[in-house]
Amino acid sequence: MQDFGTKADNSPPPGGQLSAAEFNNLATEAENAVLHSGQTLSGASATQLAQSLFLHGVKSESFQDSGAANAYVATPISGTNGVLLPPDYANMGGAVISFKAAASNSAASTLNIGQTTGTLLGAKAIRTQADVAIPAGSIVAGQSIQVIYNPAFNAGAGAWELLPWSGSGRLLGAQIFSTPGTFTYTETAGTKKVIVEVQAPGGAGGGAVATGAGQSSLGAPGGAGSYAKSLLTSGFSGASVVVGLGGAGASGAAGNNGGTSSFGAVISCPGGRGGAVTTAGSGAAFEIGTLNSSAPTGGNISSNVGSGSTRIISLTSITIVAGNAGSTIFGPGGQYLSSGSNGTASTSFGAGGGATGNIPSSSALTGGAGAPGVVIIWEYA
Repeated sequence: MQDFGTKADNSPPPGGQLSAAEFNNLATEAENAVLHSGQTLSGASATQLAQSLFLHGVKSESFQDSGAANAYVATPISGTNGVLLPPDYANMGGAVISFKAAASNSAASTLNIGQTTGTLLGAKAIRTQADVAIPAGSIVAGQSIQVIYNPAFNAGAGAWELLPWSGSGRLLGAQIFSTPGTFTYTETAGTKKVIVEVQAPGGAGGGAVATGAGQSSLGAPGGAGSYAKSLLTSGFSGASVVVGLGGAGASGAAGNNGGTSSFGAVISCPGGRGGAVTTAGSGAAFEIGTLNSSAPTGGNISSNVGSGSTRIISLTSITIVAGNAGSTIFGPGGQYLSSGSNGTASTSFGAGGGATGNIPSSSALTGGAGAPGVVIIWEYA
């Protein structure tokens, strides 16, 4: 649209004479605003433009999917007479798109949108709310999907953030089970459906062994527990809730695995794996990490990507380089502090415990404990 205030062919500012084409463009802009709000132009009305601004603010436009599994393509159902999309993603931050998926996803997926299939803005990754690729089964054929564009996701490349079950109904509240043990879930009165998040506990870091001259020992960090999330419309009343205990650290030995967190027979999430211990002789250089936890069972969204960070030890330079243990969506894992120190425990639900390292020392070390799991139940009317 023309910035008329910057025209310089008539002084003083801010004026500027409009050409016939510019004046017609101004009228056309106003007409488009009215037409794309769904109204029919009327010469007898002096309020249509104001009404259109209101309608554009509250109208929810649904999109139709014409793509394939894992590569979705969405255009407004009302086509060229519907919502007006911007020409690119530059101003799309926070935009919400809803469409009914034509196919289920079997792997990481993308979404491309446009006014029509001939004006697509380009495919962008669909990510979870934790900014990781959506796993298989996150999108179900025939299911209404809602996503929000987040320009900071996918390492700044921009991505569609999947908002599953956003139409679940009025949120009544949440019950959080964070103490290790077994409990029975009793829903709040009026609950018709729940979204359950299950986070398994983390594994403990490895405890370095006592070493002699010319030797060093290194414990790997603990891995994070697996995670799963699911929408349930029935079968949740009276379900058993299990919150797993984090793996315990051991002196001069591998860390223990974390326990299992679960919700009824619907979701079961194995805990993170404990870090191993390795010893090397003089002049050696080696690295050691912790494998991912086992994959969870159940849940529409799940992940077991919380492995421990790699530790590197070099006896040549007598240095130990260390990062954090496996982290979760709730926060980072325990840290490695310095050679000869016991590992630190994690304070984030499900994260792994910190590891240890010994450069010639007669004392064994203890790895940091993994954090316990958590089960969160969001209740909707």
